[in-house]
Amino acid sequence: MKSKAFPLVLIATTISTAYAFATQLSQAELDAAVASVSKIEEPGIGECLRNAGTSVGYETEQRDLNNDSRNEVIVRTGPKEFGKGGTGCFGMVGQNIYVAIANDRGEWTPNLGYDTAQLKYHERGAGKFPDIELLGAGFCFPIWRYYQGSYGIWKTCDDNNNLIFADTAKWVNDGIPRDADEGTPAAADASLAAAYTRETDLKGPEFWHNDSLMVADPKRGLIIYKKPKKSIANSVKPGDVLFRGRPWDLYESEPGMQGTAYIFKKGCAPEPYAVSGGQRQSWHTLVLRGEAPVRAKKGCDIVSKTRQGGNAELVFESAID
Repeated sequence: MKSKAFPLVLIATTISTAYAFATQLSQAELDAAVASVSKIEEPGIGECLRNAGTSVGYETEQRDLNNDSRNEVIVRTGPKEFGKGGTGCFGMVGQNIYVAIANDRGEWTPNLGYDTAQLKYHERGAGKFPDIELLGAGFCFPIWRYYQGSYGIWKTCDDNNNLIFADTAKWVNDGIPRDADEGTPAAADASLAAAYTRETDLKGPEFWHNDSLMVADPKRGLIIYKKPKKSIANSVKPGDVLFRGRPWDLYESEPGMQGTAYIFKKGCAPEPYAVSGGQRQSWHTLVLRGEAPVRAKKGCDIVSKTRQGGNAELVFESAID
C-alpha cells in the first residue's frame, strides 16, 4: 500500500525538529504501518468517503521520536479527492493524524488517530517519547503522553480553556497519571474516577446503536441504553450508561464530545475507557472513538486494548430519520 498525498489543513506553529538520525524505513515497513491505520479507517470513515464518491488517502512522514535510531511513522488520512467528504467524514479539520509505533517484532500499533490540524512535540529527554499536543482551532489543546507502551491522554482542557491533568477531569476515567513515566507505574487517585451508576431518567433524543435504542442527554453529557437488543439483554439493562462525559450542544456542528464509554459483560463490572468525537456530517449521526479494552474469553480480566471493532468506534444514528 503506497502512501497517497491529499490536501491538508494546517496551522502555523513552531515544531521541534531536533531528532537523531535514523535509517529510513523500507517501503514494506511503511506499507505495514499504513496497513495498521487502514484497519481502523476503512470500516467507518472509508464507507463515509465512498458514499461521498472518493476513498481514504494516506500520507506518511518518518520521524525518530524517541531517538532510538528507528523511525516512527506519522500517518495522515483524508479524502483522496479534495472537497469530497472532508469535514463530513472526518470533522472540522478534514483529516486524522496517527502515530504508528513498531515493537521489536516489527508489529505496528497506531496511536492517537484524531481529527487534528497538526502535532506539536514537547521533548522529555533522551530515549523518551515526547509529549504530543493535538493542535487545531481554539485556544487550548489536549496533550498526550507515552506510558506503558502507548499514548494516552495526559492533560485536557476545562471549560475555561485551561489545561488540567486528565486524572482530575471527571469526564476522563483513564487519564495517564500526572507523574507517569515510561516503566514507572503510577496509579491515579481512585476517588477521582467517576463511579458507574445506572440512570432512571430515559427522556431525550433517541438514537440507534447496533440495533439497541439509546437516549442522549446532552445537557448531562450522557448516552443511555433505553431498549438493549435481545442479544445483550443479559448483560445490559435499560438505564445503563454507555457514555458519560462533558455536556455538549446536540445541534452545534462541532460539539467536541469527550468522556468515558463502558463495555459490558455479564457478571463483570462495566469497564471504562476514554473516548472522544462528535458529529459525522450532521447531528443525526454521532461517532465516538477510543482505545477499547478487550476482556478475556473467560472471566472479567482485561487482556489488551484495541482501536478496531464496535467498541473502539461507537456510532449513534438518530431514530427519527
